[in-house]
Amino acid sequence: MQEQKKANRILAIECAVENGSLALIEGGFVLASTSSEVGLAPSRAEELIPAVDLILRKGNLSLKEIDLIAVSTGPGSYSGIRIGIATAIGLKHSLNVNCIGVPLLEAMALAIGSSDEIMSAVPVGKHDIAFQSFRRNAGDNLESASIPSAASEQDFLSELRSFGRSKLTAPPSLLERLRARTADEVELVDAGPALAETIGLAAVMSHFDSSSLEPLYVRNQVARPTGF
Repeated sequence: MQEQKKANRILAIECAVENGSLALIEGGFVLASTSSEVGLAPSRAEELIPAVDLILRKGNLSLKEIDLIAVSTGPGSYSGIRIGIATAIGLKHSLNVNCIGVPLLEAMALAIGSSDEIMSAVPVGKHDIAFQSFRRNAGDNLESASIPSAASEQDFLSELRSFGRSKLTAPPSLLERLRARTADEVELVDAGPALAETIGLAAVMSHFDSSSLEPLYVRNQVARPTGF
């Protein structure tokens, strides 16, 4: 994959998980994010552009000063993924700037830093969890140890136990659900309430480019009982 030229000011969009989030990254640091905004839901199409306007005001920037748009390609909510990517592409064309897609689970693993084994997880729908495991190779580069998958919470916990001693990174709401049910050998790492920050920082440090805008949809392949 072609290496992405590092941009100075990045607008990061994450609409795939829960209410979504936005972040402004400047020079590799978080300039502003929507994590503290009560009632703000960028994952809704009608609220995303107003949310973009709000975060630009918080960061004292205009759209014309944005050098790059980084958008989460999922996994997560199917509609949220589509809303985020479609909006990012629209802004790309209107601003004539580059736009890259960043796989969310990989970005979360990258944020952990030095660790031999990492599993990233996010909630999908009301009952399922999307997850993927990663490891550091001999060159200290992150590589996939599994494909992105989705499972019920119970099946996910079984998968996590079989993964062995590792780190699990997930949003705060999911960690709260899992904390009492994970084994002691699993180190829980809070991914933070604004996953857009993770998307934007991953865009600075890694290899994503405009060819990576394909949405990543994962679905639990195990049929649920009727009425679940």
